[in-house]
Amino acid sequence: ILGQTVGGTNLLFLALAIGMCAGALCLGRFPKLAEYFFWPMLMLACTGLGIWVLSRVYTPWLAGVVLFDIGFCAVMILVPMDTFLQKRVPDAFRGRVFAARGFLVGVAFLVSLQFSKGIIHQLGPLRTLQWLGVGSLLVGLAGGWVGRRMKVDAEQSFCNQKD
Repeated sequence: ILGQTVGGTNLLFLALAIGMCAGALCLGRFPKLAEYFFWPMLMLACTGLGIWVLSRVYTPWLAGVVLFDIGFCAVMILVPMDTFLQKRVPDAFRGRVFAARGFLVGVAFLVSLQFSKGIIHQLGPLRTLQWLGVGSLLVGLAGGWVGRRMKVDAEQSFCNQKD
């Protein structure tokens, strides 16, 4: 990767991991961020931008900075989504909801691997990375815009219904 040996590649993954730790610490310091409904979508847009920039970077040090950003933003996607589910789903349904979520994430991962294999074969790795970045950016911006305008009223959601 970027002409690096295994050790250099591990340093790039370390930059990603440090970014994830920094994102987790940021959410620990500013927990209100996890409560904004549109926040994960905006972070998806930032991750998409980072992925697109990564496809344009050819130096390991700059790639490390971009990977730090991607890791930081990825945590900002996952933690608020889990927080949202924890707060909105009643105790009686929480296990089932998280089991279904885990199953769907696993299936989506496997399907995306097969899908991306075909796309990489057609477009090549860099163009695929560029399109993944652009797609994530657009989905994140659209989702953030919709989420910003959407009023999530827990009083009217299915979560507050009695068994």
